Amino acid sequence: MECAYYLKAAFRSPAEAQKAAVKLDAFFNDVKEANEFYQEERVDQKEFWVEFEKKFPSVMEYVKTLPDYKPEATSNILADYLDVGSDENNETLVNGNVVAWGDGCVWHMASWAPLCEFIKNKFGATRVVWDMEENGCGSLDSLMLYDYEGIVNEILKNKALLPLLIGVHKDLDELVEQKLSQKSRRKT
Repeated sequence: MECAYYLKAAFRSPAEAQKAAVKLDAFFNDVKEANEFYQEERVDQKEFWVEFEKKFPSVMEYVKTLPDYKPEATSNILADYLDVGSDENNETLVNGNVVAWGDGCVWHMASWAPLCEFIKNKFGATRVVWDMEENGCGSLDSLMLYDYEGIVNEILKNKALLPLLIGVHKDLDELVEQKLSQKSRRKT
């Protein structure tokens, strides 16, 4: 069973995002090839790991970060972590300082959590998030890098900031005015 998976990675600048996108495209293509190799190769485990590392050194660098990886581990540990999709024409998308990747044909039990951590550490992303359609994420656009509602709610708790926030955004003005009117009603 397959479903759509989405990933976004933020970088310090649009220039960094552009450079990272090129590297991530190459990495994701290597991961796809490594997944095919893993699916096809059923040989002695020591031989598998030697061949795998020889063919896919960048992917092996990622594999070594997986929670269950040990040199003596079976290749079965790769099942949850190597599927990044099967669309041959897929490539990263860049919007400002954000690089995005999505694919509609990923095994529904795959976990991209270790992949996100690897992208942060290897490619220099400042934040990486992922989700899938089974969790209700319907597109790259609906995948949020930050919990904006939570951030706004925390800011609105700081009463000293409220007057300074007026004029920043019309929706925020509405929220601030509600908070200020609640504050003035309590005083009377």
